[in-house]
Amino acid sequence: MRNALPYPSGGKRLRFSFWIAACLLISTVAVGRNGSRPEPRRILFVDKLVKGRITDEKSQPLVGVNIVVKGTSIGTTSDADGRFELNNLSENQVLVFSFIGYVQQEIAVRSQTTIDVQLVPNAEQLSEVVVVGYGTVQKKDLTGAIATIAGKDIEQGSINTPDKALQGKIAGVQVNTNSHAPGGGISVQVRGTASLSASGSPLYVIDGVPISNGFQTGASSDAGSFGGNANPMNSIDPSDIESVQILKDASASAIYGSRAANGVVLITTRRGKTGQQRVDFEYAFGLQTIRKKLDFMNATQWATQVNERAALLGQSQVYTPDQIAGFGQGTDWQSEIYNSAPRQNFKLSFSGGGQSVRYMLAENVTLQDGIIPGSNFRRYGTTINIDADISKKLRVGQSLLFTLTDENVVPTDTKGYEGISNVVDAVYEAPPTIPARDESGQPANLRNFPMGGGLENPLTMTEKYRQLSNTMRILGNIYADYSIIPGLDLNIRFGADIRDWKFHQYFPIGSEAAAGANGKARQIGVRNLNFTNANTLTYSKTFNDIHNLKILAGFTYQKEKNETVDASSFGFPSDIFEYYNLGLGSSPQAPGSNMNEWTLISYLGRLNYSLKDKYLFTASVRSLSLLGTSFGTRSSYIFGGARVPIAFPSNIANPDLSWEKTGEFNVGLDAAILNGRLSFTVDYYHKKTTDLLLDVPIPSQTGYGSVLKNTGAMLNKGWEFGINSVNTSGKLNWTTNFNISFNRNEILSLGGAEYLYSGWVGGANVNPHAKNTVRLQPGHSVGEFYGSVYDGIWRSKEEIQQVGTMPAAKPGDIRYKDVNGDGTYDTELDDVFLGSPLPKFSYGLTNDLSFGPLSVHVFVYGMQGNKVLNLAAQQYVLDGIGVSARRLDRWTPENPAAAIPAASASHPQRVSSFLVEDGSFLRIQNVSLSYKIPGFASFVKNARIGIGVDNLALITEYSGYDPEVNSFGSSNTTKGMDRFGYPSSRTYRVEIKLGF
Repeated sequence: MRNALPYPSGGKRLRFSFWIAACLLISTVAVGRNGSRPEPRRILFVDKLVKGRITDEKSQPLVGVNIVVKGTSIGTTSDADGRFELNNLSENQVLVFSFIGYVQQEIAVRSQTTIDVQLVPNAEQLSEVVVVGYGTVQKKDLTGAIATIAGKDIEQGSINTPDKALQGKIAGVQVNTNSHAPGGGISVQVRGTASLSASGSPLYVIDGVPISNGFQTGASSDAGSFGGNANPMNSIDPSDIESVQILKDASASAIYGSRAANGVVLITTRRGKTGQQRVDFEYAFGLQTIRKKLDFMNATQWATQVNERAALLGQSQVYTPDQIAGFGQGTDWQSEIYNSAPRQNFKLSFSGGGQSVRYMLAENVTLQDGIIPGSNFRRYGTTINIDADISKKLRVGQSLLFTLTDENVVPTDTKGYEGISNVVDAVYEAPPTIPARDESGQPANLRNFPMGGGLENPLTMTEKYRQLSNTMRILGNIYADYSIIPGLDLNIRFGADIRDWKFHQYFPIGSEAAAGANGKARQIGVRNLNFTNANTLTYSKTFNDIHNLKILAGFTYQKEKNETVDASSFGFPSDIFEYYNLGLGSSPQAPGSNMNEWTLISYLGRLNYSLKDKYLFTASVRSLSLLGTSFGTRSSYIFGGARVPIAFPSNIANPDLSWEKTGEFNVGLDAAILNGRLSFTVDYYHKKTTDLLLDVPIPSQTGYGSVLKNTGAMLNKGWEFGINSVNTSGKLNWTTNFNISFNRNEILSLGGAEYLYSGWVGGANVNPHAKNTVRLQPGHSVGEFYGSVYDGIWRSKEEIQQVGTMPAAKPGDIRYKDVNGDGTYDTELDDVFLGSPLPKFSYGLTNDLSFGPLSVHVFVYGMQGNKVLNLAAQQYVLDGIGVSARRLDRWTPENPAAAIPAASASHPQRVSSFLVEDGSFLRIQNVSLSYKIPGFASFVKNARIGIGVDNLALITEYSGYDPEVNSFGSSNTTKGMDRFGYPSSRTYRVEIKLGF
């Protein structure tokens, strides 16, 4: 149970044991107090002197109260005794008295020379309303761990989706960027990974309606970047959001049942307000550039390495000395591929209303091109929200979001070896000795040049490959609130989430991706229908002015149906039709289709009780019943030259399957000191998940290799800290928000299995079990990398013979450690855990400053202690013909003390500690400056222009493009892997906002 403390008016201090919070506390208090007795600021105006004393509701003096002459920037602040003076005033002026946590007062000067003011606490601030499941509650009455982000904070920076806006803003909520491509995937986890096979994402609820946020493509992993790095939240424009609440613990989220085991994200969209007729227009333009380029060898250096490798292997030289000398710098493939790219956002909204009807209509457009040509993201959205008071007892309303999104994707972040070429991989592998384009201006065919066999020109992929995704989404609900009697309210809500998703893919004739197939085309269609109904009764009553009781009871119904069709064909006479005419292919593949549906029926209840507004109790319950069916076909067999379709069950049934179960204990403290200038939130949680869903091996006589069972357990526990401070207020307003969270994840049991493997990457010269980069084992965290220990380089034959652990090695080969000390290196016996992709702690820091019409926003976030498996380094660093400039310090007979293996080194692709790097980082994500233009035009109520930079700087030891990468998408078990991830970009932007 959380101890909810009323905001005190003075004195209390809260100390934390970790240094960063202590430093922040000291700095904010020092700035906020600015000495024990600030000198009043004297201003000249007319001839009248006004002085006085300001006290609180207990007649105690208030220091630091802002006193401003209304309509001007002239003012002062009260001193330690609450006293103030203002000189040279006129009798027709008005003084405005304001202070954090108190109601603002305005007093006319007139003939007064002494003005004493008693400020009253702001009850609205103390009773801030927070959205919770199926209702609202005053913040002071919260017993659960709930965090809130306001809409104005969501809009900061260049972001496409609301889940990205959570990044670094809330303690305990870890938001990872899976892909930096336009529309790329985001993974969100609340208080750690709680499952191995089920979704680790929180439940999203938009305007009271739980939505389906899974990516139901029905497609296999060779759907390019859509296999796991697409983002279903792309259909929601962040500027349409009023606020976001995150329910983190069991007390807050239990009302949603087992679906809330990973937390709940409640999104409330903007709505019209009575008496505020507004027309708003917003436009933003940004220019994106690659944040960082890697150091590559030039053509002469690379060709020298190629000849050196050939000599070490006893092969013929590839290039003549004259050719090498003439190559010079050669082709810079990074400059050929990574370009500057624009992004634009438009929004026009109409909002307002009278006493009975309120409305909000918004049209928004997002256009983003990627820094890799051929990749882009387009979104066109309409939002219509209406609320109407039919009578004093009845209110009705509706919310509607209609969105069309188009995404063009170039293949990056490839999830292993699916046979699809990868643009970033091609940038690493394309020889700098080959020109980017031929004489006709077309991408050069690398296979026509030495060392170009089996390679694809990355320009071919960006210009000729086609991977397009189209999504239409309708998300809406209608509701009715009826007050039956005072204190008893009925709410009825019907919602729908309808999605049509289409994926089109074509690899042209002669391309590496269509090798031997003479062109490959594919189309996938998915329809997702989700309908909900929620009916709740809420009873509220106060007894004897000290007992507050609130009871909620309800019934919900939700049904979802997914249908998928997948068709492909090979062998086309021409590229002209691309994926539009699969029938032209000479080798049509067996089409696939599947359907699954489920119905969820729930009964729910919640009891909130408070005694004297000091002692709080909350209890929630939800009973779930799930009915589901699923069917699919995609198989065929050849009889007599004819293709005969067949059907068979893909998995063996287990009638004993049940929900994974999560139990959580949370204790927290909310407090404020210095009259609300400094507030704290501290939480400790202990979350245990049991009955994990795992594939358990079964006898082969059954015809199946495994069956899904409830077995295994996992633990997440940790601390969360949040600090909010008002450093200065008045003419200069400066606020700081800081959060930090520590989470420890541990696998407790795998249902009797000693360990399991995950994260298959394949490749040549790899021990079969070592193809799996991750080992799941009790006592370790989820996703820990597993492999050999890199022990340097074999310097000489004498060293190889003397040590004897790898007798077949050659000088210049990678040396792996004999961990168990048996005298022989063996991957099965000597592989060990190499590190975890999970951070030891993550944090975020936001500073907002305003001075008159000027505003400054700075946002920084980071992670510490997480590891990244740089699988791309297998290609461009360890491979004998890799292009990394690090290979200039490679082993040669003349350079035996080199840091990098020889050009002829064996087993370069083995997973080892060489590839596991420190992924800790600190990112200056957003710096922006805006200016409110006074008197812009008579018909313009307000105008603001701004400039900013996103992803301004990154401090990290990681050698790749960006440590924030996850090429395996949202998988719970394979995180922090860089398999040729899309590089991150820096965005320079300018924006204008007009209100009419």
